[in-house]
Amino acid sequence: MDKRDYDKEIEALVFERDSRIMSESLAGKLAILIHDHSCGYNHTDGCGWMYEMKNGLHDWNHGEAHYPYLEKARKAIEESETLRTIK
Repeated sequence: MDKRDYDKEIEALVFERDSRIMSESLAGKLAILIHDHSCGYNHTDGCGWMYEMKNGLHDWNHGEAHYPYLEKARKAIEESETLRTIK
């Protein structure tokens, strides 16, 4: 898959999920998708994802829940993985 197609696929998936995150970087968008598709924790009290958001914005620098997903996303982009192949 070429880089432009890869970027378009991620953009389309994110737009379907939540158009409010379109201002995020490509890595941020992919991190959100990875979290949504792979987090196995209870989101009432087991996952800190929502608690790390401030004024509806994702905190990529300080969050224990956010940062690992951002790193996964950066690695996936670097290796041109698809959402289906990310571990």
